[in-house]
Amino acid sequence: MALSETIEKIQHDVATDISQITEADAKTAWITPILSMLGWQGLRRLRSEYQVVNSRERLDYALIGLDDRPIALIEAKKPRETLDRHVTQVLGYAFQEGVSLCVLTTGVKWWFYLPRERGNPTDRRFAELDLQHDNAAAALLERYLSYEALTSGTAERHAREALSTRQIEWQIEQIWQRLIGGPAASLVALIQEEVRTAFGSVPTDEQVAEHLTRAASAPSTAEAAKTSASPSPQPGAAAAELQQAPAQTVEPTARRRGSRAPKAPVYGYRLFGGELRRVVSWVDLWKGTVDDLYSRFGDEEEFLKRVSSSSMLMGRQKTYFGRSNDGIRKSYRLASGKLWIECNFSSKDIVQRSHELIRVLGYAPDDLEIVRELPSWSR
Repeated sequence: MALSETIEKIQHDVATDISQITEADAKTAWITPILSMLGWQGLRRLRSEYQVVNSRERLDYALIGLDDRPIALIEAKKPRETLDRHVTQVLGYAFQEGVSLCVLTTGVKWWFYLPRERGNPTDRRFAELDLQHDNAAAALLERYLSYEALTSGTAERHAREALSTRQIEWQIEQIWQRLIGGPAASLVALIQEEVRTAFGSVPTDEQVAEHLTRAASAPSTAEAAKTSASPSPQPGAAAAELQQAPAQTVEPTARRRGSRAPKAPVYGYRLFGGELRRVVSWVDLWKGTVDDLYSRFGDEEEFLKRVSSSSMLMGRQKTYFGRSNDGIRKSYRLASGKLWIECNFSSKDIVQRSHELIRVLGYAPDDLEIVRELPSWSR
């Protein structure tokens, strides 16, 4: 049976009810057959229940290289398990073993990591696969997990290339969103200078910001082509549109007193290097972050004690956290049903308070990652 046929069989299994499928079932029916198709057969190449060095812990699979030592480690979980709960532990064990690559999988979802890279777990993940939806799953499994690819070193080389590409795309997206979301003074000034050169007048900061916001939310060229047969705007049309409004005579980078740039959009957040959680607003980000952190922390008394130690979180004259919504202007009840929180904050306040909550609960600053735009590889 070819690897593609094995994946088709898994897709058929997943299409039925998988609620009763255990981790052992997933290993027997899905993961082990895939590894076998990738060339990992026999004790010389594949070990199960591999005991990690200097630890009592065992990982489900060790792929054995030419020197009879593990070259990659794989940890399996049941199909409905949330993988992000196990990433840090698996990376730690893989780092201890000194392997170049490790995988966390349910048999359907596959997350690939370079454990010896720097950064948080998300920074070290170079690929994800979902056998239900990825048409190129077979090719990618062979690229990163086949016996030939791993023992020859090409798998690690391809993994580093993929990780580098993802990091560059992410950095570009972050910079772009910073430019259009603020919008950055440098981008506003650039557009104002271009309009001044072309038309002899300078649009206000607010006019440029409004145009950038519309441009950022507009459909892509491909999407627009599907929904409209209207001709494309002529070169300079955007600048002309800005020029039609009354111009200002102040310097391009000056900002009128009391003016505000539009709020930057938010697309989601990650906690502890886990999966991206999508949100539709800054308030939803605040609600979700507090819900998740409270659920993870667990101890209500200690949670409130730590929150109350910060004036940013409790407020000097207002109540931001409480067991009732008394005194809370715009309240939200946490999913646990035990606490209420204030939600009447600006986007800037939400960012500051979210990071402050991370701090007072004793977590690292980078355990919360606020995502203002999705990188192309995760769409």
